[in-house]
Amino acid sequence: LAQVNYLVRGAAQLPLTAAVVGEAEPILRGLLRQQPDEPRALFLLGMLGFLADNANEDMSALERLEKNPAFAAVAAKEIGYQHYWAGRWAKAEEAVNRSIALLPYWDNLELKIVLALNWRGDLDLAKATLDRLPPSVLQEEGSVGFVEKVLRWRRESRELVAYLETIPQDWLETLEFSGPK
Repeated sequence: LAQVNYLVRGAAQLPLTAAVVGEAEPILRGLLRQQPDEPRALFLLGMLGFLADNANEDMSALERLEKNPAFAAVAAKEIGYQHYWAGRWAKAEEAVNRSIALLPYWDNLELKIVLALNWRGDLDLAKATLDRLPPSVLQEEGSVGFVEKVLRWRRESRELVAYLETIPQDWLETLEFSGPK
């Protein structure tokens, strides 16, 4: 499991190469023959096609993982992200809503924000979802881009400046921006 986790999650290159997938998949399937409901193996198997950029619509491993109450929110969120990146917006929204209903946390809430902005164009939904993120998460560099985008799209420049003044870093590295605060 550690070896496959390194191959899949620790890879320096995305998308994963056919060689990496060819090495990881048999190991995961072997682990799942021994322990059919091993959550980490199901998660990694569910990520293989997505990280290999195969446009793989087979999410059966993640769907199995979603039946495990301890991992259901994470599995549904991952299903949502895979649908999102494949352009299946309605399915992405269904999955993220299932995830949030089970356990709202930063990653599923951020996917909900992305869908609210990029698919629905619903700035109020994006802001309401943003307001559900805990203050500690809003201080993390990865969240700055979400806050910035929502407030900028809502034309709330004063609120954006006030928020940025609370961020301790002078230089920001987010998914959409790299530069001075």
